Amino acid sequence: MSDPTPAAVKPAAPANRNTLVIGLVVVNMLGMLGLGAYLVLSTRAGAQPPASAEAEEPDPSEEEVGPLVEFESMVVNLHEPTSDHYLKLTFQLELSSEEAAPQAEAHMTPFRDAVLMYLTSLSVEEVAGPDGARTVRERLLELAHETMGEHTVRHLYFTEYLVQ
Repeated sequence: MSDPTPAAVKPAAPANRNTLVIGLVVVNMLGMLGLGAYLVLSTRAGAQPPASAEAEEPDPSEEEVGPLVEFESMVVNLHEPTSDHYLKLTFQLELSSEEAAPQAEAHMTPFRDAVLMYLTSLSVEEVAGPDGARTVRERLLELAHETMGEHTVRHLYFTEYLVQ
C-alpha cells in the first residue's frame, strides 16, 4: 500500500475589511449602550429613597416624567483642524408641564441654533466618555433654560450619543 499524501492546506483568506468595519461598529454600539446604562443608573443612584420608614413620602410630581419633546438627530463636525471627527446626538427635552409646550415650541429654532453653535465649538476630548457626555448634557440644559425660560424644561435625556 502507498502512503497517502496529506491534503493540500488552503492558505487563510486575508482579513475582510468589511468584517473589521462591522466589528468596530459593534464595539462602538456596545460602548454606547454601556455609556447609556451608566448614565441612567448614575442618575437613579442620586435619587435614593429615604433611609427611615418614618421619612416623608417623595413628592409624586418629582417621580413623574413630564411631556417629552424629541429632537431630530444632529450630526456636527467637531472642532478638530487636523481630522474629521463628528458627534451624532439625539435627545429629548422633558418639559415641566403641558402648559410649557407652547413656550418650548415657540423657541425651538433659537434653541437648535444655540445647540449647533455650541457643539461645533467642541473638540473630541471635550465630548468623549461619560464625563464629556455629562458636561454636554448640562450645557444643553442651560441653553434650553436660556432660550426657552428657566421653568419650561425640566431635564434633557440623550437617546443617542456617538463620537466618531
